[in-house]
Amino acid sequence: MADGAASPPQTSRQRSWDGDDVGFGEGICLEAFASPGVAFPSMPGSRGKPSKKRFAALVLKRLKAAGAPTDYVFDPEAFQIRGGSTRGFLGNTYEAYCRARGARRNAILDNLVAVLLPEDDEEMSFDEARDKLVAAVREREYFALASLQERLGGEKEPMTLLHEPISEWFARTLVVDFPNHMRIVDRDAGLGWDQTTGELFALGLERLKDRAGPRFADEGGVFRGLWNDEYDSSRILVPGIFDALPLKGDPVVALPNRLTLLAAGSDDPAAIKRMLAMAERIVRTKLKPQNPAPLIIRGGQIGDFDVPPGSPIFNDVQRARKLAALFAYEAQQKALERLYRKDGKDLSVASHGLGQLEDGSYSSWAVWTRDVPTLLPAADTVVFVDLELLKHNRVVARVPWERVLASLSDSMLDTKMFPPRWYVSRFPSEEQIRTMLHRRVTAPRIKAAAKATSRRAHT
Repeated sequence: MADGAASPPQTSRQRSWDGDDVGFGEGICLEAFASPGVAFPSMPGSRGKPSKKRFAALVLKRLKAAGAPTDYVFDPEAFQIRGGSTRGFLGNTYEAYCRARGARRNAILDNLVAVLLPEDDEEMSFDEARDKLVAAVREREYFALASLQERLGGEKEPMTLLHEPISEWFARTLVVDFPNHMRIVDRDAGLGWDQTTGELFALGLERLKDRAGPRFADEGGVFRGLWNDEYDSSRILVPGIFDALPLKGDPVVALPNRLTLLAAGSDDPAAIKRMLAMAERIVRTKLKPQNPAPLIIRGGQIGDFDVPPGSPIFNDVQRARKLAALFAYEAQQKALERLYRKDGKDLSVASHGLGQLEDGSYSSWAVWTRDVPTLLPAADTVVFVDLELLKHNRVVARVPWERVLASLSDSMLDTKMFPPRWYVSRFPSEEQIRTMLHRRVTAPRIKAAAKATSRRAHT
């Protein structure tokens, strides 16, 4: 398929929500990445693709050989290793291990074990952290799901990792950069350093600037960063990083994974179309995926990029933005369902669906079912369903989201989650449904739909 060609939205990116999280220490979230180092001798399972259970056994064996405490255990449902206050989420590390060969596999395991080993003092002073602080960008879902995973692990008061939104789907954060891993700073720990959030981010941004200057390759009007150092996508935070590029208009940027920064000009729709197609491919096929939602830098400020319906790239931009929502809601749904199973809660976590309309544009939907307590995601359309009716009559109404909020706000409790969900349990009356349907704006009918069921290679 040619770059930018239309196709029905696939059901999921090949990704794991956890990025490379491998554990939580006191006040700081840990991330690991593979880099050269002293390797353990080769062990069974170094060739081929091991099962998740076998991979976890390899990690536990290496932890034991490295002198770790004996209380580390494998949680197969959450695909994590737990020990004391440390939790190692293995999703992307497992995928990286399966793709690697030989000594590279040893290096990946070495770095994971190094991060999981307990430290003598997990509390860092500001003086110890100052020269290691670097500003970074992560998806906003990363932080919400980290909290859910801690709750799954039994933490009653999950950490609040330091981050500030820069767009609908991305946030800036601070990491402490060690040779073999990074640690995301916890908000309370950062405030304990007697520094304001602004001061900490200013320091982290200076460290990010110091790492390397602009390095881009021109790929037909789409400019790709060439640093390949775990901070590629984070460099969107660096003022003036795109100034020397021959862009037509303001920089429009995609951050499909942590190792990729793509840019095109706002007045070059053909280049933006190619960039978004590249971004979606990277999200679906490469390690450390994020999402393809485009951003724009205008007047030094980062924001979400959008175009009016008459634009030649309207459908491409909408696809990218709505896929970001699809991916985030899918990951959240899985985490919430695991948590509610653990807690014994009988609560439906509704899917966020995405489909293509007859005019080629995209529309999302969520289902509100009679007599089923539900966490309802935001969507373009709410489909009201009554399972007590005959099959061909069960869809009672399709109503645009804005109309639902305007008419039924008293029946919808905002849970303050990210991405947002509303608790609903009371089905609208016939009169309320008639009122919503008689409004001028009607919900679109979707011709080709794709429910957000998982196709992840490592889940």
